[in-house]
Amino acid sequence: MMSRLRTPPHLITLILLTGFSPLSLNMFLPSLANIAVDLETDYGTVAWAVSGYLTVTAIIQLIIGPMSDRIGRRPVLLGVLLAFVFASLGCVSAQNIEAFLLCRMLQGGIIGGYALSLAIVRDTRSEREAVSLIGYIGMTMAIAPMVGPMLGGLLDTFLGWRSIFAFYAASGFGLLILCWLDLGDPSDDRAEDGDLINVVLGPCDVIGGYGQNLANAEGTDIRRVQCRVALRDKTGRVENKGYEVSEVTKMQP
Repeated sequence: MMSRLRTPPHLITLILLTGFSPLSLNMFLPSLANIAVDLETDYGTVAWAVSGYLTVTAIIQLIIGPMSDRIGRRPVLLGVLLAFVFASLGCVSAQNIEAFLLCRMLQGGIIGGYALSLAIVRDTRSEREAVSLIGYIGMTMAIAPMVGPMLGGLLDTFLGWRSIFAFYAASGFGLLILCWLDLGDPSDDRAEDGDLINVVLGPCDVIGGYGQNLANAEGTDIRRVQCRVALRDKTGRVENKGYEVSEVTKMQP
């Protein structure tokens, strides 16, 4: 498979991108009560910083893959990191719960670090190398959720809850610089002749596949599912083609 990124990123870059996604979710959890007191609101309202954030990340994961196929992994990744930095600074300076929650929702784009790091591995490595690297990335996803609350609790105790989001901003900026330097030349990292509607059809096909599986779940043996993928030929032309990975067949009584 031809590499889409001319310079494969180092493993440490992919690990940091992956690990930062769960850190952005749970590192500030020990500070929820203090945030509620400081912003003069109730705990239930502040908890939207968790549930709302998860909703945003779920939506972003449906969009960011087709978008990166269209305009490239590198520009999309740099964009979400830049948005994360500004959103973190907004959380640091927030003086009311509305501004805090708005900036917190904007932080959800950092989930692209996890989604796109896996895509970059598949784009730039052979199948054997990709399996090994994805194993390291999966290990990071297991360790980061355990480390995050401990680090967040220490920062909240000694420096206050705003220091956690200052840490987010500084770390996000560091990742932005690292990705700028390490992700290589983006000139070949796009589907040049695709059209914008493919960015929309990708998530719609995924959702439609889920709905079909659920509708046929009773009394069926789910073995294959039809999906659509964008394939680029040697001339760079992009086409949507069917790709069969499983099928839904009726079970015999």
